[in-house]
Amino acid sequence: MPDTISLLQFQSPWQGRAGFKRYTLDRSSGQITETGCIKFHKLIRKGAKNLDGIILRPAWPSRHQLCALFHEETVHLYPVVAGQVDMSRSPIDVLDNSFRTEIHERLLYRTFLFANSDHTLIFRDMEGRLLGPQRTAFDIFPMEDFSPFSRLIQILSNPVSRMSLILDMQAHRLDYSKWIATNAVAQASVKPA
Repeated sequence: MPDTISLLQFQSPWQGRAGFKRYTLDRSSGQITETGCIKFHKLIRKGAKNLDGIILRPAWPSRHQLCALFHEETVHLYPVVAGQVDMSRSPIDVLDNSFRTEIHERLLYRTFLFANSDHTLIFRDMEGRLLGPQRTAFDIFPMEDFSPFSRLIQILSNPVSRMSLILDMQAHRLDYSKWIATNAVAQASVKPA
């Protein structure tokens, strides 16, 4: 088993217009370091290969992030605090029977919850909120919902798309264009092994 894990920041197309950051996670220390960038047009056309997981970073007000790692036929969710993942803490397994997700609307931000019977992770993100007094981000970048946390919750809430994501991560790849499509959840299909 390698000592490092390769991660890609999962974000909306407009957030990644300058490129999508790649990171390396040190298994022993849990430290995450930036290792490069994938150009937007390359990620759209070819996807990303040699990945072991994704990382999601809220815009504001949460300072901690979410790391989703493939692990033995499933995906585990870990919190990232100050650039470090606590690998000694038991993660949230997305295939656990008690796994649940929620989205709560607030005035300035939305709250995203990932939980199982033992742990709860809560992230607050203002992604998709007002950019000015008259225009929202949805007016400028018209998509159904481009918040990375919301997109991940939509993927994990649908059994077919969740399994498709797990198979993608098992193959150490991320077909980004499939996961940002507005109807990705409805049309995701499991590919034969």
